[in-house]
Amino acid sequence: EANIRLLMRDFTFCEVRLDYTGAAGMSREDKYCMLAVVKEALSNIAKHSNASFARITVRSHESMHQLMIEDNGNVSINSDGKGIGLENIENRVKELGGTVYFSDANGFRILITLPVA
Repeated sequence: EANIRLLMRDFTFCEVRLDYTGAAGMSREDKYCMLAVVKEALSNIAKHSNASFARITVRSHESMHQLMIEDNGNVSINSDGKGIGLENIENRVKELGGTVYFSDANGFRILITLPVA
């Protein structure tokens, strides 16, 4: 949580809120993955979005950890595929056995789910 807050402190493009409900049982690799995804997502918001608000949500459940980053911008996923940043997110998450979902309906949203080891 502290590292996400550090990234948020240095992010001045738009308002960002954090909803953090623990990381009970989260491995070091999962924490690193989530932090890398947050960093990439904030960079993408600043580079490609006209958002005025973003939210980061971290949730731990019995069988999975979830991270969602969403904004209220109106930039869509490229019709010719995802950029390198989104591909990197996808690869990181898949290496840990997780899933990733991107949506550009009503803003941009990244949802990742990592299984509890």
